[in-house]
Amino acid sequence: MLLIGLPYIVATVVVFALTALAARRAWARPTVADVFTDHMVLQRDVDVPVWGTANPGESVTVELAGATADGEADAEGAWRATLPPLSAGGPHEMVVRGAESVALTNVMVGEVWIAAGQSNMEWPMSASLRVAEYLPAATDPDLRLFTCPRVMFHEPTDRVDGPWTPCTPEAAHGFSAVAYHFGRHLRRELGVPVGLINASWGGSWIEAWISRPRLESDEAFAAGLARYDNALRAYEGGMTDMPWRTHEYRVGMRTAMQGGGEFPAAPTPPADPREQANRPAGMYNGMIAPVVPYAIRGALWYQGESNAISSLSYAYRGLLHALINDWREAWDIGAFPFLVVQLPDWLLPPEEPEDDMWAEIREAQAAALELENTGLTVTLDIGDADDIHPPNKRDVGARLALNALRVAYGRDVLDSGPTYAGMVEEAEEAAIRISFENVGSGLATVGGKPLAGFAIAGADRKFRWAQATIEGDTVVVHSDLVRHPAAVRYAWASNPLCNLTNDSGLPARPFRTDDWPGITDDNQ
Repeated sequence: MLLIGLPYIVATVVVFALTALAARRAWARPTVADVFTDHMVLQRDVDVPVWGTANPGESVTVELAGATADGEADAEGAWRATLPPLSAGGPHEMVVRGAESVALTNVMVGEVWIAAGQSNMEWPMSASLRVAEYLPAATDPDLRLFTCPRVMFHEPTDRVDGPWTPCTPEAAHGFSAVAYHFGRHLRRELGVPVGLINASWGGSWIEAWISRPRLESDEAFAAGLARYDNALRAYEGGMTDMPWRTHEYRVGMRTAMQGGGEFPAAPTPPADPREQANRPAGMYNGMIAPVVPYAIRGALWYQGESNAISSLSYAYRGLLHALINDWREAWDIGAFPFLVVQLPDWLLPPEEPEDDMWAEIREAQAAALELENTGLTVTLDIGDADDIHPPNKRDVGARLALNALRVAYGRDVLDSGPTYAGMVEEAEEAAIRISFENVGSGLATVGGKPLAGFAIAGADRKFRWAQATIEGDTVVVHSDLVRHPAAVRYAWASNPLCNLTNDSGLPARPFRTDDWPGITDDNQ
């Protein structure tokens, strides 16, 4: 028997030895993180971290455009080197030298933005408005696209399978339409290469995009984490019982087949909460962690529908603050620009003024402006009553680009419609005068029509539709049904019939002058 088995043993030893040699040779060449590929764009004018793996203790040098950076692999084989600030341009070759060398080609230096969120950020060019016009013109070798595959993990991962691609009609076809149009506008305004990293997943909740440590650090999010942890413990307990339940089922099947009774129902394994797309931190772990700390200029965020539909609008303001601070801490480059898309109009307009969870999440999104270097893109005029995924993504991208020009690049541009600045009660006229900022050369209405979208209430908190007139940079609001007005709301509905703009045609941001409790304030 020993002689018969000897060839197999020898073959096994040889295969093992070759495998070990191959593994050692794989380590002999340093690798870079998955986000570094041919055709990538690196952020200009800032330190550029580059990282990967090599033999433990191995020295690694990164070379690009005459700049060099050195690093050394730690005991786990991880290394990191930081290139000094680079000027916009290219194409360049990046060479990573260790025991052997690896080269990445056609590398550009310019502006890099990450675009994240749920379906309206994920929405592809191919399904967007005027695709027959925009897509054939999508060739731009200095606009580069990178899409993070939809991946979720229980723990942070460093793997992301998605190469950088120069923009062509084929590459843009399935790419985020909002991000694409944003990038095209930046290209025209800045005249430098632009790289876009798309990390979005339809139907996702904001909690899935925040790291677990950040969620754990705030008591406001404890209830959600507790629900998830309890579900995980219940799953693990249920799986412990599965062998017995399976055995019991097989016994019952044998008995029934022998004529001894009814066939039993098959046991159903409990659902693993770790397989749920919206588990806390799941998308952060699988789609954000792998690209941190790739040098970026800023982030675009278009999400909130799932949280609003679940009546969690009020809680969203704390979650959005947590996400912004979480990402800024992860990248460790300071308060980088973070631009938020406010949800568009959707569903039927209300017959009478009412509280609304969609209006409340817009208010929660606007609260992001309390943090430095943030911007808000209002989309109340480009939604679709019948579709939660409005096809007009071009204007969303263009308005985000306006935000970026002001927030990220310091340009003196009007990037917003009128925003609420204050109110004065005018008791003799039973009216309230609203003042605005960001009026440009003056307030206006769409098509010059009478103002719409204002509601007014007295101390009874019962809102009535109001008459409103523009007087200079203010709007005077009143209603014959409200003798002693106390508060005004504008565009406070899922789909408000509203039309206030500035002279640039940018829509006014929804607002309310009161701080009365909303319908989602107590939901967690």
